[in-house]
Amino acid sequence: MFDVQNLSFSYFLGKAEFKALQDVSLNIPEGDFVTLAGPSGSGKSTLLSIMGLIENSPSQSVFYRDQDLHSLDELRKNKLRRHEFGFIFQHFYLFPVLSAYENVEYFLVKQGIPDAERKIRVEWALETVGLKDLSQKKPNELSGGQRQRVAIARALAKKPQVIIADEPTASLDSKTGRTILDYLLKINQDEKVTIVMASHDQMVLAASPRIIRLHDGRLET
Repeated sequence: MFDVQNLSFSYFLGKAEFKALQDVSLNIPEGDFVTLAGPSGSGKSTLLSIMGLIENSPSQSVFYRDQDLHSLDELRKNKLRRHEFGFIFQHFYLFPVLSAYENVEYFLVKQGIPDAERKIRVEWALETVGLKDLSQKKPNELSGGQRQRVAIARALAKKPQVIIADEPTASLDSKTGRTILDYLLKINQDEKVTIVMASHDQMVLAASPRIIRLHDGRLET
């Protein structure tokens, strides 16, 4: 699904160059569950951002289903982000004025999914993460773990090919974090969704089927 070839990526802070990734090569088959591990500043989030089309990739470095991500026009990038990629972030990014149901539905409306199909997808996604009975609650009425499950449901409702998750357990206690991880593992196994996650949570790493370690922007061997 993803083929990363000799990827190097730098940020500029003023005139100073920061090498976030250096000569990274890896392959992620369809249906895989991969955790990118490493300390803060190792390049995990940068790599996820490039794979998720949040950052632009250098030419001939990152391929998604044999498509060079650098060569895609904005229309094609937006189509992938809207329909094939689901995103889960550490800080949830839910709309506080919307209910759990409406948060999950929001991007389906943007996609132009018909009303009846939206209803089926939202109810299925919320039931999958165990929140069917809390669908009308707003984020401030939910616990941190419940809010993260809404974020997972939002990603899942898109019927994505891949879910990109950046430190999804970092803001949660260990018990809730384990619950979130179990949901992601279940989605990977039951729905065959490819999951690429960044984490330095030891509980997550212990349960991850595959770990790719980064340090100072390089793959550890």
